Amino acid sequence: MHLVHLRASTFFGGPERQMLGLAKALPESYRTTFLSFSEGGRCSEFLDQVHAAGFEGQALRNDTPRLRSAIRELTLFLKIRGASVLICHGYKSNLLGRIAAKRVGIPAVAVSRGWTGENEHGKSRSFGTGHD
Repeated sequence: MHLVHLRASTFFGGPERQMLGLAKALPESYRTTFLSFSEGGRCSEFLDQVHAAGFEGQALRNDTPRLRSAIRELTLFLKIRGASVLICHGYKSNLLGRIAAKRVGIPAVAVSRGWTGENEHGKSRSFGTGHD
């Protein structure tokens, strides 16, 4: 089974650590690949960690505002690489990934971590609760 994680990563934080932790914990019969929207090159820290952990990782060439091109690129990647499941992390990945996965005929799993704001130190704060 080939799992593909899709993220719009701007630094190596908690979600990225969770994604790598999951991949490391899976049996060898699972193959895991990580994709990120380039986010102006800010995805490199995450992809460097992916490569250091021994996994395949790649930045998509197309990103905002070229969203249709990003969907086409992602669809082609999933088809050529024989992906079994697309695991989407974050709103952009969820929206665009679902379209690409549907075109290829594979399931898309949307991961949501709640309404938080993050910074490069991994600290988060909740929104809308009235509490800090």
